[in-house]
Amino acid sequence: MAKYIMRELPKAFGRGKRLHTPRILIEGTTNLRDLAEQIARGTTFAAAEVEGMVGLLIDAMSDSIAAGYAVRIEGLGSFRAKLGYRKDVTPEIEAEEHRNAVSLRVAGIAFRPDKSFLHATGEACRLSRQKRQVYASPHTGQSERLAAAQAFLREHGVLRVKEYKQLVSLSHTAASAELRSFAEEGLLVRHGARAQLVYTLPPTKD
Repeated sequence: MAKYIMRELPKAFGRGKRLHTPRILIEGTTNLRDLAEQIARGTTFAAAEVEGMVGLLIDAMSDSIAAGYAVRIEGLGSFRAKLGYRKDVTPEIEAEEHRNAVSLRVAGIAFRPDKSFLHATGEACRLSRQKRQVYASPHTGQSERLAAAQAFLREHGVLRVKEYKQLVSLSHTAASAELRSFAEEGLLVRHGARAQLVYTLPPTKD
């Protein structure tokens, strides 16, 4: 069952009123190996064969998109390239300026889900609200964010960067830096590193 929190929108969105919008909590990441093993359990294909076919599909999609085509997979959605300037190139300002292809790059891949994919996901999704809801505000101060982290830790025991960034609506980089600063000040305790990095409350003093 998926969980969600309510995120506070900027006041301008609600013409002075405090409005909130639901936001799903990401529990983790399912990778290709996980999906391949799930598919293999219901078919005669081995997980490695499924991974191989998906790899071939990705290569074919990449070639088509690079050639200027949009790729549409029925039941999933469509993919197309998004262009941008290279990092060392200044964007055009005057209309008479012209950039050649060397100054451009594929900056991203736009994905538009198929309606049937959205419908199937919506039908399968069962939601429950995160306990002890903390409203995440884009204008919340650092002290309020610390209080939200401490409330989360009192209930769950450990806090990861991905959970904190969802809790207070910060980017991953900003959330990581702020948790590190809390630990340096002795407000939280840091354990592990990288994928195993977690934070806990400091031990209580007798």
